[in-house]
Amino acid sequence: MSGLGQGAFHGNDKQLKGAMAAAMQVLQGQRNDLPEEVTQEQIDECALDVRANARTLQDKNKIVRDHFGKVELKEEATSQNIAAFERAVMKRVGG
Repeated sequence: MSGLGQGAFHGNDKQLKGAMAAAMQVLQGQRNDLPEEVTQEQIDECALDVRANARTLQDKNKIVRDHFGKVELKEEATSQNIAAFERAVMKRVGG
């Protein structure tokens, strides 16, 4: 017996489809966790700082965190918010 039809996803089609849809949105870039308070100017300033001063991955990460820390958010920042900010900065940098 192969075990198909048994286990965690057996009979959970609705939950599985929802999880798969959420994963596809993230993979296709449809999900945007960038806080609305972030401006294009903040992204541009961070990108210029990364270009001028980042020599290592750690340098880039510190610069991104420092710039994101200056954004006045209405709610507490999540790791998804920071990652979205980093993606926007890196897109501006061209990397």
